[in-house]
Amino acid sequence: MNLEIDTTKFVNIDDKSFDIYINGKLVRHLDAKEEQTLVVYVAQIGAKHLVDRVLQEKHNIKDSLRDSPLRKDLFRQILPELAEELKIEPLKPEEFQKELKKQLDTQAEVIASFKQKDEKWDKEMESLRAEIEKLKRKPGRPAKTEVEPA
Repeated sequence: MNLEIDTTKFVNIDDKSFDIYINGKLVRHLDAKEEQTLVVYVAQIGAKHLVDRVLQEKHNIKDSLRDSPLRKDLFRQILPELAEELKIEPLKPEEFQKELKKQLDTQAEVIASFKQKDEKWDKEMESLRAEIEKLKRKPGRPAKTEVEPA
């Protein structure tokens, strides 16, 4: 298959229009649910961006670049001819929901771990600030240190 000459069907599976840009230039505009025949190279780039948008906006998946069954299933819907050629099987609705829940749960765990680190950092910073204030108040030291102008 020649990616720059051969064509394939591209389906905008989103409920809003979608623009495909390559190197900052608008290559193709598709209305919601519209199908067009595109050069494979353009279709693949467009599919990657549309999958990211759908995962992020419709399903609240922050890390949309990670390879997953959800991502493959969305690619299959957007590029049905290539998916058929590659024998990619669709996910059943319950499988899609299961994978979505799994990915959202993993995402929630990662976010929670960041919050725990932030809380630990905040407590450590608070402790250090208190220690600095204590040191500033030691006998024989002024409460506030000023630098004399040069």
